[in-house]
Amino acid sequence: MINSTTFKSLNQICLTLTTCTVLGLTISKPVDAVVMYSVTNLGTLGGSASSAFDINDKGQVVGSSWTTSTGEIRAFLWDSTNGMQNLGTLGGDYSEANSINNQGQVVGFSETGSGGRAFLWDSTNGMQNLGTLEGDSYSAANSINNQGQVVGRSETIDRIQPFLWDSTNGMQNLGILDGFTNSAAYDINNNGQVVGFSSDGNSVRATLWDSNGIQNLGSFGTFLSQANSINDKGQVVGVSSIDDGGSRAFLWDSTNGLQDLGTLDGYTDSYASDINNNGQIVGYTSSDFRALLWENGTVTDLNTVIDPNSGWILGAATAINNQGQIVGEGLLDGQDLVHAFLLTPISQTPERVPEPTCTLGLLTLGVLGAGSLLKRKQQ
Repeated sequence: MINSTTFKSLNQICLTLTTCTVLGLTISKPVDAVVMYSVTNLGTLGGSASSAFDINDKGQVVGSSWTTSTGEIRAFLWDSTNGMQNLGTLGGDYSEANSINNQGQVVGFSETGSGGRAFLWDSTNGMQNLGTLEGDSYSAANSINNQGQVVGRSETIDRIQPFLWDSTNGMQNLGILDGFTNSAAYDINNNGQVVGFSSDGNSVRATLWDSNGIQNLGSFGTFLSQANSINDKGQVVGVSSIDDGGSRAFLWDSTNGLQDLGTLDGYTDSYASDINNNGQIVGYTSSDFRALLWENGTVTDLNTVIDPNSGWILGAATAINNQGQIVGEGLLDGQDLVHAFLLTPISQTPERVPEPTCTLGLLTLGVLGAGSLLKRKQQ
């Protein structure tokens, strides 16, 4: 992690984005656009920015939001009935919600007033401190499966360790890849398979923990790779650096190994953040932060399949559920700071609407994320 104190913090990043403004060079676009998703603004907890990190199969969304204009940040739970709910903290002034399972259990990270801790939240017990591995001073929970198993990282100033937590055994060390010194777990599927990264100080490798032990998933011949998500079929997605210094989203499976997912035409990089059980993959390109969907061997800029008159610029897609609903963050109506969004597939027969003429402009994007736009995932 770039920031070992929190996984998500507010940053200002200048991005070149396609937006309907009066600045710059006008670009003619197609006469009409294929609209495949409706967009829902998830709002905020009273502040000016929010970011969504995960969605379960019931359409419940979790993430982080500013609560005031001064920038206090709190974990939230959103659903279509109750809107956005503040999940509170463990006594400190910051929290984030990184994952939610189909039972509505939420995990993440909270300041306690004396350090950061992984938490488990549910509607009955509220926010519970999961502690740390023995001797550590900090922890953060990154994912929870439908069995209530939680994975994340526990650390001191000079080491990072991956953990698995359950209600019976508490927090256990998952172990580190041979030859490596630090590691973190980012996702767990419903079969108990876990993915994340291992580091030796000079290189970082995407890592898989399962019944066969700890496996190095490799890279595209470079020093860095990181696994971000695993579905119930054992398919893994993440990112690897490439020879020209850029980065590329990957898909890994036990038969084909590491596969380059490519990026949009004219772009140089891509990042895969999540994969559902149907093999749909979401992420973004950081060249100008466009939310992406990979499906049936094709990569799509999600901005091209929403109503072009919606006012949205979708910057990053962070998670996708098994119904194909997608969450992430983007800019709305020319605002400077990101808002959490929910995309919902609207029909099997896409709607076609007139598409306006747009221009290229330079905007400043306020991001909820520690060194990246994404939940729990940045090395």
